[in-house]
Amino acid sequence: MTGRSSLAQLPSNAESPQWQLNRDMLAATLDTLLAIPNLAELRTALATLQQRLHDPGDPIHRTDGSVVLFTPVVLIADLEQIATARTLERARYYLTRLRRSLDEPRFAPTSDIDLRRWKEYDDILTDSLWLIERRDTSGVHRADYWGNFVPQIPRQFIRRYTRPGEWVLD
Repeated sequence: MTGRSSLAQLPSNAESPQWQLNRDMLAATLDTLLAIPNLAELRTALATLQQRLHDPGDPIHRTDGSVVLFTPVVLIADLEQIATARTLERARYYLTRLRRSLDEPRFAPTSDIDLRRWKEYDDILTDSLWLIERRDTSGVHRADYWGNFVPQIPRQFIRRYTRPGEWVLD
């Protein structure tokens, strides 16, 4: 097997812009949120954090220390998920998961996909491969058959379980 690629920590196909955030400041903010004793107060603090993230002049965007890159849509969705949690326990679970994503990346032994930041990979489908509106034409097949084979299955398998430069024999 080959070593980790130079892009192993970030999705190589992220099409949306990335926020460069101060890792230490964001970690401290998330640690503070984890210590909040009730859900109403946590939701208020999360709204404040979202405002800070949308303000490019906020110190959380200063890159004078260690930097972490986040896709804005994914980070905001994670914060919304935390805010809409029905219990404090579930909100803390989501917060802990987000906090861990700031630490070292975690990889499966067979791929360069960061398992802590899996939501940022646009080309990895996690719901279903049957969401396709019409027959796929991306491969070399003609799609003139009526079987139930979804051509994206092998592509997803290869994407998830191999690294760039590895051979896949069929």
